[in-house]
Amino acid sequence: MSYADNVIAEREHELGAEAVIWAYRLFLGREPESEEIIADKLSRNETLDSLRREFLKSDEFKHKNSSILQGYSPAMAGDERLCRLSRLQNIVN
Repeated sequence: MSYADNVIAEREHELGAEAVIWAYRLFLGREPESEEIIADKLSRNETLDSLRREFLKSDEFKHKNSSILQGYSPAMAGDERLCRLSRLQNIVN
């Protein structure tokens, strides 16, 4: 495992308020409602991966991104970007 891989692995286990705030910004396009909401997300998620999955599975994310989550199938995945989108659809659904 390279140094960069080790740093990434360590950071996966260091979930903090800043990660939650940026997840709201990136996935939902807004700020979190309150400090209590941030604390709640931290109490339910131990890693960035679990936090990411929670946002991707949320109704708000699906609603705000419905246009990119619909209409693509693995058969269209000749393009690597569509392959990644197909994997995202599998996580969300």
